[in-house]
Amino acid sequence: MLHFTFVCLAVFLMTFFSILLFRPIAIRIDLVDSPDTRKLHQGDVPKVGGIAMLVGFLVGMLMLHDFLLSYEALFASMAILALLGFFDDFCDIRAGKKFLTQVFAATLMVIVGGACLNSLGNVLFIGNLSLGWLGIPFTIVAIVAGINAINMLDGVDGLMGSVSLIQFIYLAIIAFLAKDMADLKILMVIVSCLMGFLFFNSPLSSSKFKVFAGDMGTMLMGVLLMWFVIRLSQTPGAKPVVFLWIIAVPVFDLFNVVCRRLRQKKSPFGADREHLHHMLQNAGLKDKHVVLIIAGGAIVMGLIGIISLVLLIPEGVLFFFYVFILVAYLCRFGYLCRD
Repeated sequence: MLHFTFVCLAVFLMTFFSILLFRPIAIRIDLVDSPDTRKLHQGDVPKVGGIAMLVGFLVGMLMLHDFLLSYEALFASMAILALLGFFDDFCDIRAGKKFLTQVFAATLMVIVGGACLNSLGNVLFIGNLSLGWLGIPFTIVAIVAGINAINMLDGVDGLMGSVSLIQFIYLAIIAFLAKDMADLKILMVIVSCLMGFLFFNSPLSSSKFKVFAGDMGTMLMGVLLMWFVIRLSQTPGAKPVVFLWIIAVPVFDLFNVVCRRLRQKKSPFGADREHLHHMLQNAGLKDKHVVLIIAGGAIVMGLIGIISLVLLIPEGVLFFFYVFILVAYLCRFGYLCRD
C-alpha cells in the first residue's frame, strides 16, 4: 500500500511538472488554443494537458510494470489516438479522418484487447440480454461515441477534467468492491493524472499558468474511460446498467447534441455552442458555477448507480428509470435548443 501511495504521488507530480515544462514550449511552437466566435476564453492557452497526463500515466504504468502485458491493446489504441489528438491540436483534421481513426482504435480494443460488450444484463426483465456477434459492432460504436462524448465536455475550464475525475473514482470504487486490484491501481493512476491537470485547468486556476487538455487529452480520457467501463461491466456478477449511470453526463449531452443536429439536418460531428454547459453560460452563470452544477449532476447520477449495487435494485428498474431521465432531459434541453 505504501508503494502504491508513492506511485500515485509520483504520477501527480510528474503531470504537474510536465505541464510547467511543456507550457512555454507550446507557446513557442504555437501549440495553443486561440479565442474565436466559438471559444470565448481570454488569450492564447497552451494545449499541453493531454501530453502531460500521458507522461504521468506512462510513468505510473512503468512503476506498476507487473500489469503491462494485460493492457497491450489499450496502450496501442492510446498511442493511435494520442497521435491523432496531437496533430489535430496543431491543425484541425477533418471529422471523417478522425472518425475512421477512432473506429480503427476501437476495433483494436475489441478484437485484440477483448474489451467487448457481450452482455447487457437483465435490463428488459427477460433474463440476461446477450448480444452474440452483434457485441463487436455495438462495442465499437459505444467506444467511438464515448470518446466523442468526453470531447464534447471540453468547453469550460475544468469541466471535462472534473467530470472525468468523478467517473474514474466511481469506476475505482467498483473495481475495489469487485476486488480487482489490477484495474483499481491503474484507475487511481488516472485519477492522479487528472488531479495534476486540474490544478492548471479549473475555473479558479491562474490565467498565467492555465492550460487546456486539447484533443489529445480528451481522446485519452475517452478511450481510458470506455476501456474500463466495458471491462468492469463484463466481469462476473457485474450489472452493466450501473455503468450507464456513471457516465450519464457525457451520454446525455451526446444524445441531446446528436438528436438536435440531425433534426436541423446538420452533421453530428460538427461544432457549435449549444451543449449543456453553453446553455448554462448563456443563462448568465459563471464558469465555476457551470462546473459545479454539471459535476454535481455527475456525482448524483454515479451515486445512484453505486447505491443500486448495495441495495440490489433490479437492473430493469435501473434501466427504465435511466431512460425516463434521459427522455426528460432531451425534452427539456432539446426544447431550449430549437431554432
